[in-house]
Amino acid sequence: MRTFFELPDLLVALIITAFGAVMAADLYGVIVCSIYKVKLRNSIFPYALFAASFLSLFVLIGGHGVKDGEYYLLSVYDFANSLPAFAVVSALFVLAALSCVLFILSGRWRKNNITPMSIKEGVDKLPTGLCCCNENGVPKLVNHRMDDFCRIITGQPLFDGSELWNSLKSGETVGGSYAVTKGEKPIIRLPDGEVRSFSRNKMTVDGKIIYEITAADITEQYALSCQLQEYNEGLSQVNARLEYYGETIADMTREKEILAAKVSIHDSLGKALLASKRYIEQGEAAVDTKILLNILRSSVSLLRNESDAEGEESSLDELYEAASLMGITLTVNGDIPESDSRIMRFIMSGARECLTNAVHHAKAENLEISVEKNGAYYIIEYKNDGVPPDKKVVEGGGLSYLRRKVENAGGEMQISSAPRFVLKLKIPEKEALFGD
Repeated sequence: MRTFFELPDLLVALIITAFGAVMAADLYGVIVCSIYKVKLRNSIFPYALFAASFLSLFVLIGGHGVKDGEYYLLSVYDFANSLPAFAVVSALFVLAALSCVLFILSGRWRKNNITPMSIKEGVDKLPTGLCCCNENGVPKLVNHRMDDFCRIITGQPLFDGSELWNSLKSGETVGGSYAVTKGEKPIIRLPDGEVRSFSRNKMTVDGKIIYEITAADITEQYALSCQLQEYNEGLSQVNARLEYYGETIADMTREKEILAAKVSIHDSLGKALLASKRYIEQGEAAVDTKILLNILRSSVSLLRNESDAEGEESSLDELYEAASLMGITLTVNGDIPESDSRIMRFIMSGARECLTNAVHHAKAENLEISVEKNGAYYIIEYKNDGVPPDKKVVEGGGLSYLRRKVENAGGEMQISSAPRFVLKLKIPEKEALFGD
């Protein structure tokens, strides 16, 4: 039977190389079992396997030498010359098979058991940066995220946890990073736009003080806070405008009341003057003296501030009476909403203005008022049979005030001159937010 060293030199070299690979694999298995603290049924198995592969390789390499290109036996290893080739090859396959078994068993154990290294691997996969260091800043546990953040922020690997924390607190950053906030709760914006909030907690482990530094991802929260800040700035501007309106609303209200009083006095005096003029021209047959005196007293009371500033007729009877005093025949068509005081105020305001203008400007004898309900609006039209205006009607104090009231209530006002004077009001049924 041929011995191992009687095989061809190339085959011997290949087999010795294979033993070397098996020994290296067994050494790796021993290291893995030591680091992960793998507990197999027979804890000495990986070490015995490595010893066997190492011894086999040592015997094969140390049992011969090379001189002048030829192998020769070393006297101390004479027994190696008697090893059958079959036994050496069989030992190689057995050791290789046992190495495979070792890897399978250790891998299965690592998969089904928690070890210190498995904890480290889990920590490395966390999206949150983590660093645990002692009082002197020496890192005890650092995951990949925190090491990456340290390189980006400080430009150096994480060798000192205390130095990293001091850089974060002071906002000293490099490479495009900048501190959003500093101090005990630093927030750092990274060059890629990611925002991290750093915090440090003090804890005691096995009687020793450990500092835990974490880096949480708050990119979305930071974006929302920036958006909220923009909204708050907008609200501050609105609040400033509201404060300004609040300061001026008293003046605006007072001016409105003064304007309403002026218009009321204008209408009342105009009615009194027209009635007086008719009384002078036509006598008591045209105008009832008692009614004329009541109108004059009412006008004087307005001048003395003894009556309501609005001073508007509130019923159709009073409207007919005012028209009669002015010598105007009044015709009212449509469904008049007398129960709706708001709409009635608009009808009376337009009627008073049209009565005055019909007598003073158009020399009219008839005034027709029509009211129509159209959806959510009331359409009110005033027509007289007087002389049409020879030019575009210029809105004076009374018509301007009436337009302002109508538009403030959310309505519309239109005036046409040809072929006859027509005033048209469109008033919403429900009061607008800033109504009269």
